[in-house]
Amino acid sequence: MKSVRRSTQPTPEVPQWYVFRSGEAKGPYTKLQLWEIQEITARTKVRRGEAEWQRAGEIPELASYLPHSKIRQLNNSLSKKFSATVTQSARKAPRNSTKLNGLRG
Repeated sequence: MKSVRRSTQPTPEVPQWYVFRSGEAKGPYTKLQLWEIQEITARTKVRRGEAEWQRAGEIPELASYLPHSKIRQLNNSLSKKFSATVTQSARKAPRNSTKLNGLRG
């Protein structure tokens, strides 16, 4: 009897989000498409399916797809890399050195 393996790939998201632009509903889109194609902001009016229109910033599920959160994530990532680099450089620096380029103080 063969064992059945379950797929470890995530299930693709079904497009179910609409954007209100220029007086009409456009979509459906996935959350990623809202960010990539529609370039939503916290003020963009969106809805899932036939739900009421809301600003994207009022929907916690969309928070990570808003521009400010992407910038914050990038800044956090860069800060961590910078801190790690500074820490590594400090560890490699000579300790108790009183000479600079062969000159005495």
